[in-house]
Amino acid sequence: MFEEKLSVQIQAKAKIPIAPAYLGAAGLAPFALAMLITLFGTSPAQRAFGLQAFAIYSGVILSFLGGVRWGAALAHPSIRLLSMAVLPSLVAAGCLLLPPQRALPLLAIAFLALGLSDATRGAHPLWPQWFKRLRLMLTVAVVALHAVICVATQVCVATLGHL
Repeated sequence: MFEEKLSVQIQAKAKIPIAPAYLGAAGLAPFALAMLITLFGTSPAQRAFGLQAFAIYSGVILSFLGGVRWGAALAHPSIRLLSMAVLPSLVAAGCLLLPPQRALPLLAIAFLALGLSDATRGAHPLWPQWFKRLRLMLTVAVVALHAVICVATQVCVATLGHL
């Protein structure tokens, strides 16, 4: 009986609450919209706008993930934790100085690295148990969207000579 109750409590703590789940999913919408504009825009200017919007939003979200780390690091500040928290913003800023076709693969790698770091890290007192699962699901979606847009834009450039 006690073990059953404990199991239910652990499962309840691991379940992703509705608000973070919906907001995380909503955070994917700008990626998807920008990708659709990039792939199906009616002019080269529209497609270039979509690609630029995708890259900018990608940089913003990467910086946001650094902010999440910064907030968690403040509980036990160390140069290592705070430096790792600033790194995503620096990578994002550097990538946004590049043309989108060059920036997007680097941003995808950064998202993958952060996602793997979150998935393999031990328990963190400030991060609920469900956070790992949410981050893993969102990371898979974001990296997949980056992969699709990277491949699609390379195909467009290779076949049409432009985006």
